[in-house]
Amino acid sequence: MMNKPRCGLPDRASQSQRQKRYATQGSWPRRRITYKIWNYTPDLPRSQINRDFANAFKVWADVTNLSFQQVYTNNANLNIKFVSFDHGDGFPFDGRGKVLAHAALPQNGLIHFDESEKWTANSKKGINLYWVAVHEFGHSLGMQHSTVRDAVMYAYYGGYQPNLQLHTDDIQGIQSIYGHSSRTTNGTSTWGRWGTCSKTCGGGVQRRSRSISGVTTSQT
Repeated sequence: MMNKPRCGLPDRASQSQRQKRYATQGSWPRRRITYKIWNYTPDLPRSQINRDFANAFKVWADVTNLSFQQVYTNNANLNIKFVSFDHGDGFPFDGRGKVLAHAALPQNGLIHFDESEKWTANSKKGINLYWVAVHEFGHSLGMQHSTVRDAVMYAYYGGYQPNLQLHTDDIQGIQSIYGHSSRTTNGTSTWGRWGTCSKTCGGGVQRRSRSISGVTTSQT
C-alpha cells in the first residue's frame, strides 16, 4: 500500500470525525462556484481535459445544490494547474508515481495535478485524469479522506472505472456540508487548509457556453 499512487492530502481527521467514515473541513459560502484551467497537460487533447473536468464537477453537482462554471478571468474560486516538482506552494511533487495531485480545502481554491504523471482518459493505462479530478474536486469542496476503501475520497488511487459513481459515504459527506440536491438525477454522492461552471470570456476570444446539469463550460 505504501507504494500505491495516492493523493497528497495527509490523513488528519480527528477520532471523533472517524466515527463517521467520511470527514469534512470547511465549505464555500456560495452555491455557484467558478473554476479556471490555467494550463493543460500535453498528454491529452484540451477538449478531453475540459470534458473530464466538467464531468468530474458534475458528479458533485448531481448530489448537491452546487453548480460550477468554467471562467477565463483571474478571479475564479478554484484554480486548476498542471505542475511538477517544486512549484511554489511548499508541497513539491515527487515525480511519476506516489503523489498524483493535491488540492486545498475551502476557501483557498488551488488544485494541482502532477505533470510528471502520464495522464490518460478511458484507459486502465497511466493515471486516469477523471478519477483523480473527482477526488481532488472533493477536497476543494471540503471533503477529507474517507476510511472506506470503495469511496472516491479514499486516499489511494482507485484506477480507471468506466462508470465511476460516488459511494454512499462520499454522498453523505458532501451532503453534510451543502445539503441534498433539488435536481432530478440518474446518479446513485490544508495541510493546515490543504488537501492531497453564465459565460465568461477572456482575451477577446468568443466562446459558446454549454450546460451539463449543474456545470457550465465554454467552447471556442
